[in-house]
Amino acid sequence: SPEGKGDRFAVFLSDLHVRAGKSYQRDRLERTVNEILAMVPRPANVVIFGDIAYHSGRPEEYAESKTLLKRLADAGIELTFGMGNHDRRSAFFESWPEYRGKTLLPGHLVTRTDLGAVDLLMIDGLQGSDDRPLNKMGPVSGALSKEHQEWLIEELGRLKKPTFIASHYTIGDKYEVGEMNLGGKPIVETFLKYPMVIGYLHGHAHLWYQDWYHDTWDEKAREFRTACLPSTGHWGDIGYAIFTAKPGHAELRLVQREYYFPAPRPEAECPPTWKSIVADHQNRVVCWDW
Repeated sequence: SPEGKGDRFAVFLSDLHVRAGKSYQRDRLERTVNEILAMVPRPANVVIFGDIAYHSGRPEEYAESKTLLKRLADAGIELTFGMGNHDRRSAFFESWPEYRGKTLLPGHLVTRTDLGAVDLLMIDGLQGSDDRPLNKMGPVSGALSKEHQEWLIEELGRLKKPTFIASHYTIGDKYEVGEMNLGGKPIVETFLKYPMVIGYLHGHAHLWYQDWYHDTWDEKAREFRTACLPSTGHWGDIGYAIFTAKPGHAELRLVQREYYFPAPRPEAECPPTWKSIVADHQNRVVCWDW
């Protein structure tokens, strides 16, 4: 838990990739759920940044993850979900039907979550519909439908509270696998035009890193910061992040448990570099001020 036990905080998870049955992904998620429930105090919110399902969004993958995530909801923790390229909206809604009524944009999973001093607006970059084979994942790159783009541009103009935009997908950084556009331009160019948009948070790359963007090259330049979350238990940086915010300031602190690629090994077989990566990353903090 963060310092100052009266502080409200949230835990951010991404890239769960839980498959049906026993797996190291499920084991890592169970460990994370146990750690969250043991926090004193507990977080008010847990946000899951997509790729809940292992590969193609099968119903049994969501059913498996729900057995663990429901323990958080039953403890009074508000859950927010995003859609990643391994997800399938229809299968997600089968396990979590209440979220059909929570979405701000029918046909997508778009939500606004109150995190105290700031809001978090989760947008939906999963391309296309669910008309794809059950063994096939969605496109790796994120994209917003025309309807979603029009809605988002209007929504950004209505913001009255400092807001973080969130989704599963990267938006043009060094680990880019495709770029989400808004109105025919890179989405970050639009974010820079709205002072109430504080930053952008995402998963997808399974690595803890941050990027800066600027809207000009003079003394009036505005800095815009993004942050990528670790995977809960698939490959890469393994762990979660703790988010706190107060007026004018927000922090995201990494809790890293492991690093591995492409799969964990017995400790005696782990390369020394894996331990050094964990030691180097542990408790790193990224900050936003406005």
